[in-house]
Amino acid sequence: RLLQRTGNQEALADLVEKAGSTLIANGRLNLLNEWLEAVPPDLFQQRPILMSVQGAVAIMKKTPRESLELLNRASEMLRENGPLAEYARTLLRRSNATRMLGLIKESQEDAEEVLRLTKNSVDLLNLQAEAHRSMGSNYQMQGLASDALQSFERSLKIYQQLNDRHNTAVLLMETGMVLMSLGDYAGAESSYTLALSHWQTVGNYVWQSNLLNNLGVLQHLRGNYESALTTLEKAIEYAHLSSMSRAEAYELVSIGDIYHDLDAFEEAAEAYSRARNINKEINDHSLAIYLDLGEAHIALHRDNPERARSILVDCELKLPADEESYLRSLWNLANGFWLLKHGQSEASISLFEKALKVFSKEGYLSESARAHLFLAAAKYETKKLDESLPHLNQVAQTFRNPDTRSPIITAGREIIPTLKRMNAETRLHGQVDEL
Repeated sequence: RLLQRTGNQEALADLVEKAGSTLIANGRLNLLNEWLEAVPPDLFQQRPILMSVQGAVAIMKKTPRESLELLNRASEMLRENGPLAEYARTLLRRSNATRMLGLIKESQEDAEEVLRLTKNSVDLLNLQAEAHRSMGSNYQMQGLASDALQSFERSLKIYQQLNDRHNTAVLLMETGMVLMSLGDYAGAESSYTLALSHWQTVGNYVWQSNLLNNLGVLQHLRGNYESALTTLEKAIEYAHLSSMSRAEAYELVSIGDIYHDLDAFEEAAEAYSRARNINKEINDHSLAIYLDLGEAHIALHRDNPERARSILVDCELKLPADEESYLRSLWNLANGFWLLKHGQSEASISLFEKALKVFSKEGYLSESARAHLFLAAAKYETKKLDESLPHLNQVAQTFRNPDTRSPIITAGREIIPTLKRMNAETRLHGQVDEL
């Protein structure tokens, strides 16, 4: 503030360059943004490190497209003139921006380049760790949970070696997210608890918001709806305090998902609408797909199948080209469900099978259970009872664990008439009756 008052702009720019990464890590985005706004625009053109810091803030507070433009220019200048550490750090920031835009190949290339640049440097171990983390995030977005877990564990090991408590907490959260998707809810909760303890101690609202969102999702999966809503409301409060629009949007989606499972469709639609309004500003590609799928499901439950069909058709245009990506598999599941509900069971089977292949391969427990259940129903509706039975056995196995049965209950409620008819079949009665 003294530098701002005295008008020493060069010194202020030096300070932002030196402190920028630390302020970002500590969640001091409002302060950093205030400093950046006090730096004259012409200084950014001369200082690629300053431009890179501005790009990092744009990822979290503005738009990834704006961030990408800044980071492209900064990386070009730093590649030619260095220093190496700042060039690598800028590539990692660009990896985050391209991932948000759905450009996974480009994001992965930047992360791999950082690993190549830093592999022989003990002084740059922290950047190696961050590169592994970025690769893990890319694998996670593609639905490659096992690969994501391996990358996050490599990153975590390096940060623990460096005694970096902040980033150790970050990686505990990332690891917890993958464990949660794999159905290891106890392991996920343990990781989340350790991470939350650290961020509560240091008073970091940015990371508390992110962590509480994941914890709320975990509570939702376990069927603890009231606790989940309380946790997510606290996450939104912290996101507001930190001006974290992107985090708030994802937390609103999580709240919408809970209201949907409680048949509170008005409240769910409101939460999705608020998230959609935020996404008009931040343009998060994956978030747009999640919102399409959530809103299509609500339209279906509001007896507006034409609207649901239209949303799903538009959503398909946004999907990754990879036929086995996680997001495309979610769409296959949603599209198959629409067909199942509208007397097109035969057509739904291939979509459910494609989704199940990906979810099973990568160990996505709740998604796999839904796919198995809907596939069993579709096989029954097409008079393939013997082919329905193995899928019911898989569902029953997951259902027997109280910790993992909530998503099956939610899915089962959506096809109750079919389940009642299946229960009347002698060959299927044992498994369906248990549900």
